[in-house]
Formats: sequence, C-alpha cells, structure tokens
Amino acid sequence: MGGNASWSIWPFSSAVVIGDNAVAGKNTGSPPLIPKVTAEQLANDDLDDQTPEGRARAERYVQQQIQLGIFNAISIATGKKSIASIFDNRPPAKEVGTETVVCPTNVALTTPLTSKNTLGDFINKLVAIPKYKLTGVPAQMGLTPDQIICNLANLCYYVWEPLKVKYPNAVINCSLRTGKLIGKGPHGYGQAIDVQFNTPAGVSIPAKDYYDIAVWIKDNIPVDQLLLEYHTGHGYLVAWLHLGYFAGDIRTAPGAVVPPFGLKVKTINRVLTMMNGNVANVGLANHGK
Repeated sequence: MGGNASWSIWPFSSAVVIGDNAVAGKNTGSPPLIPKVTAEQLANDDLDDQTPEGRARAERYVQQQIQLGIFNAISIATGKKSIASIFDNRPPAKEVGTETVVCPTNVALTTPLTSKNTLGDFINKLVAIPKYKLTGVPAQMGLTPDQIICNLANLCYYVWEPLKVKYPNAVINCSLRTGKLIGKGPHGYGQAIDVQFNTPAGVSIPAKDYYDIAVWIKDNIPVDQLLLEYHTGHGYLVAWLHLGYFAGDIRTAPGAVVPPFGLKVKTINRVLTMMNGNVANVGLANHGK
C-alpha cells in the first residue's frame, strides 16, 4: 500500500471452502473449490491508493506474482477489464458514535474489549486464518500495546459487533497483524479487519453478493475505510471486505477515552472498489458478475 489506502490479506480462511467456478472465472457459490494457495502469498500485497507511487507499487507486486507463477496473467488482465454491473457513489451516512468505549490497559487475552468480546476473541478465537491468530499485542508502528488495544476496542464495538448482528455469517479473516505480516496499513495499528461471509454450508457467498453488504455497511456503520475487494489472480473471482475504524475523530461519543492513535485515511480513499490490487472505482461497484 502507498499513502492512505490499506491493503488486505488473502481472503480465505483455512477452514472455509470458497465456492468458485474456475472455468467461467466467476464465483457462483458452487461447486466448491479450494484454491491451492496460502495466505502468505498475498500477505505483502500492495494496493493502488490513487497515487502514482501506490499504483506503481501495486503493479510491481502483481507482476512479481505473475513471474513467480502465483497469479495468472490472463486472469489478471480479464479482471482489470471487468465492467461493474451496479454503482453506488452516494456519500456515506453521517457517522455517529453511540456510547463511550473505555480503553483497556491490560495486555492479556482475557482483557474485555467490550461487554461481548475479549481481546483474545478479537485477535485469536474469532480469527479464521491460523497464521493471523495472535496471543499478545506488541508495541509496533510507533504505538504502545495499550494504544493498539484501544484501537481494537473501538474497532470491535463500532464495526465488528454491529456487523455481526446484521450478518451472523460474517467471519474475520484477520484483525491485528504483527511481525512480517504487519503490512503498511491500519491492520498494524489495530484499526482494521478483513471479513468474508459464509453460507450455512461453510462456503463463501457469491462474489456478487458482497456489494449489497458493502452498501449496508457504508450506510450504517461508521467505518473510516471500506474496501470492496475482488481478485481474479488464480483464474476465478473472489471477494472480501476490508473495514477500518479510526477512533480519534468526531464520531466518538463525548467523553470517550480514545486519543487519535494511528492514521485516518483521506476522504478520496475512504470508500473504494478494488480489482486485483488496484482501484477499480471510487465508491462501491459490483464486479461480481
């Protein structure tokens, strides 16, 4: 990633079967296929953030993956020519915090982030991809563990919990990242989660269905950043959502103990549709045909 847009991890949980039609290059929800790739292969994916530098980094990364045989050049080219079937360029709904989030100061998995979730839930138990399950919070990216936990508490309360109420089939692919998987974006600050949505059979919903969920999130959850992400690098279309929350601005309820730890994205990068690591549309667009 360059600048203010964040990047997202490989969208598959090791325990989740993704329904794709590899022949047609479209996610249809059936038959289920398990891509023979790992989260590591997209762990350093840099996304175009609408700056020349970010776009160049994204292109270099994609070309590198093609040369390594990880991405398919024809699928990448096809995906970039995708025409969205539906657009939503309406501005996000007014952002309003509902109540004070008191930031925890104890770095332990049993530390409550909210009345419903502990730190261990949010960085370990609920995280679907094993390599992103954490057992602690280190100091990193200029923040102390307590500051990162403060971000996680707000992210959990304002983003994850209302999303889970509306969509019980939501699954967290990753929240906080550390070490070599930290990336350059808000995951390292504890400001972002990547999510996908499953059918009762444990199969990812079709890529086309992520658009309607993204629209609901934009209208109802005070996200600092919403990325509707599509990828065709392996010959079939997949989708996932990157959701970020910045706790240090006017959305927070009066009296909340949430200093501005981390970064706030620029307005132009707040709601984007991504295709193969590059900005496809400003706003939300449905490329899941």
